[in-house]
Amino acid sequence: MKLLYVCTDFPYPPRHGGMVDMWNRIQTLHQLGITVDVLATVAKEPSFQDREVVACLVRNLMFCRRESGRKGLLSLRPGHVAIRSNLRNVQLPDSYDAALLQTEFTSDILRNPTLKAGFTIIRVDNDEFAFHLHTAKAEKSIPLKAYLLFEAFKVKLHTSRTLPRVDKLWFVSHRELEKYEQARSENRGHSIDFLPAGIDISLLDQPSLNGSQVLFVGNLWAQLNREALEWYLTEIHPRLAVVEGYRFAIAGSSRGKKCDWLEELASRHSNVTISYDPDDLTPYYRSSAVFVSPMRKGTGVKLKTVEAVLRGMPVVTTSVGAEGSGLQDHTHCLFAENASDFSVAVQFLLQDKSAACDLARRAQAFIIEHYDQGKALRRLLIPVLEQAGYAPVPQGPGETL
Repeated sequence: MKLLYVCTDFPYPPRHGGMVDMWNRIQTLHQLGITVDVLATVAKEPSFQDREVVACLVRNLMFCRRESGRKGLLSLRPGHVAIRSNLRNVQLPDSYDAALLQTEFTSDILRNPTLKAGFTIIRVDNDEFAFHLHTAKAEKSIPLKAYLLFEAFKVKLHTSRTLPRVDKLWFVSHRELEKYEQARSENRGHSIDFLPAGIDISLLDQPSLNGSQVLFVGNLWAQLNREALEWYLTEIHPRLAVVEGYRFAIAGSSRGKKCDWLEELASRHSNVTISYDPDDLTPYYRSSAVFVSPMRKGTGVKLKTVEAVLRGMPVVTTSVGAEGSGLQDHTHCLFAENASDFSVAVQFLLQDKSAACDLARRAQAFIIEHYDQGKALRRLLIPVLEQAGYAPVPQGPGETL
């Protein structure tokens, strides 16, 4: 089977949730023996070393120049779509059994005259309209707030026109799938299904959970993550000063830039560290005792929460931070919606290592069972392969589609 995977960004190294999802899917498709061509939209070409890592798993690795944000500002289409308009002009090297688009923001590939695919799929990450609305509400700048609101309505129009044009929609969140199914008209020509977030099972870990370091991992340029960190550092962090040895570590993608807002917040405390664009997050997880996801707005599955669980971390989160993941309060994580409850939950897990370990293990078992990307892709692709006349899909390890 030959599959074209159109990515919103270059997926390696996987520094934030969307990159994690893309990178782990590429690895799984390779393990299943599917011939994959990757077309990534990039602002600049990745390093030779990073290209080589991905090239080992795919047949063709192609790049499409992503335009500057200014083009998005001036467009009547969503900015994320407009900056990827060069997808229309890429000369594709082959015909494909399937074309998989990472979100509707890569939809201009559907206007490419050289695209020949048996069927098309969009990987639906979020309700992008709701996401932009939440981001607008979190934004303090009036001009930016107005821009984001206008962008939200452009996204809503684009999404309503684009999703019905493809054959299949693979949702990252059960909740988003159900919302779409309830809202769509009866006779749509496409099928919809659930495909869990891609996880890398090789990251499965059981850290010691020693010490009193609390960790946040996530991109540092998204407004909703900024709001979450501002809330944690101003309202929750000071309450944890009573815990001996408590420290707060922040690690994530900043797109190569320092975050002045975060530096200013952190400078008020002697026990906050910031690491920008780390190539390997493993040392941060292994040296921490609790992971926090203090998200207050947003849509879709927060992959930061899922990956922290995979890494063996006990998690304190809001209900928004666990939305769509299937993780349950007091069974897999501790949920807290206000600063007082959040700090109490963090303190409890820092001081009761046995309870923290039990919570982490139950959550990890849930993710391993329900987020098996290989099993999900087999389920989704078997009917298509059989209909197209391919041999039945092998089930043994190392066998291919």
